[in-house]
Amino acid sequence: MIAPLPVEAVVRVARERVMRQVAVAEDFHGLDVVSDGSHLVITFRWKSNPTSFGVRIPLPEDPPESPWTGLPIDSLDEFVSDLVGLLGEELGTGIVYRAERVPRDGYVELVHPVPWQPDRSEFYLKPVDPREVPWSWAELKGRLRSRADGLLISWTCAVTNDEHTRFLGQARLSWDASRPLVARLGAVEVEDGVPSAVLTALARGAVHDAADAGASLVVTTQRHSALLGIGFRPVPGGDEWAIAAVDA
Repeated sequence: MIAPLPVEAVVRVARERVMRQVAVAEDFHGLDVVSDGSHLVITFRWKSNPTSFGVRIPLPEDPPESPWTGLPIDSLDEFVSDLVGLLGEELGTGIVYRAERVPRDGYVELVHPVPWQPDRSEFYLKPVDPREVPWSWAELKGRLRSRADGLLISWTCAVTNDEHTRFLGQARLSWDASRPLVARLGAVEVEDGVPSAVLTALARGAVHDAADAGASLVVTTQRHSALLGIGFRPVPGGDEWAIAAVDA
């Protein structure tokens, strides 16, 4: 059994390790690690997203346990190594998208741990593989055009979370060729009978993709009530709906 870990040492070593970008994740850009008295507050940027994010992780208690596994640990180095592993796992599994967001002074907190979401247990999102989706070749050629000309930001589909991985819907996001920093949600659609939660997840995921790519605005001519639910609003004097990329 080791002695309680000094808070000052935990903050110092965590800052040294977390600031090394590749130690956590390729798209992670560490800003700072501080203590608020009960938690480590790790602030960072993600991909090209202009938002500063933060995650709060409880400081080690006596006896200290791993922030990742909850098992007893033997050293400060082990605690920080597991902290880095936890951050990498959470970022790799989409905490920037999945977590509740709470505005704080100077950053947006991604509330950790992320509560289990029953509706999301039945499906998941993944990049489109054109060989798997039920479209004709003529339709597919049109959808691939934005990829070929370099405008495609993301193309995502929702599939069932079972052995069949049945296709449920898709969202396609591209840069607007005529407006800098504007992304266009060209398609967001689900198959007949698919719950609205799937379309909401696809749309919100596309807006997060836009923010991560550095877009400031997302526009669409699609018309779904789910878009209004995540913050899209009609643009006065036009046929588009729009949302600030950081607002979803």
